[in-house]
Amino acid sequence: MKLALELLDANAAPWLKKAADSIQNDTNDAVLFPTRDLSAIPRVISASRSISPASGVHLQSLHDPRPQLFLFGAGHVGRSLCTIASQLPLRLVALDSRETMRALVPRANNVTVIHMAEPEICVRSIPCNAAVLVMTHSHELDYELCRALLKRHDLAFVGLIGSHSKAARFRHRLRKGGISPRATDGLTSPIGTSGPTSKEPGVIALSALTEVLTVFEELGTTNQIEVNSQSDSVSNQQG
Repeated sequence: MKLALELLDANAAPWLKKAADSIQNDTNDAVLFPTRDLSAIPRVISASRSISPASGVHLQSLHDPRPQLFLFGAGHVGRSLCTIASQLPLRLVALDSRETMRALVPRANNVTVIHMAEPEICVRSIPCNAAVLVMTHSHELDYELCRALLKRHDLAFVGLIGSHSKAARFRHRLRKGGISPRATDGLTSPIGTSGPTSKEPGVIALSALTEVLTVFEELGTTNQIEVNSQSDSVSNQQG
């Protein structure tokens, strides 16, 4: 095993800034570390570029392979969900328009809390293959979000909190609003029905997260995390 030490001083600021931007934008970039010429400065490149293992460099990926979950609503269930999700192999983005509720969300490295502006703008910013849970303080807002989400056809999971009667009302209203029956059938509501039954926020959150993780597993996302981790380990061993 080879160990390389990189000096982080003022000269490192430019590539560190590019690396931070790549992480923030969830790009497929990597940092290229020269392993032969120790005076050479690392640089950020596209990880899709072909680099020979014998070229005297090490590529450190900046892409986070963990699947993404977007949570609309930071109420009791939402905050419980954030607490449990902080220990799971996923990235969670919690959105709420209420500053007082956002302030109560437990912070963690894989949990991001942001202000929710216009529902349709927020929905458009969600990347494809992400999962979404809707549990805001307003039924009307829940409806607007579900309508915008179901117009898309590239999300891994869309779940809505509530009773069976609420789910039936929403599906009927969504179909009258122009959403196809196939799309409304793809709405998971109530959420968490395959897990333990309870009205406790923590139990609802646990059941909903179980459904989300099961979907990601079926899509092979969690397996990809394991493969990427093994690749990083091999790369690190090669220096």
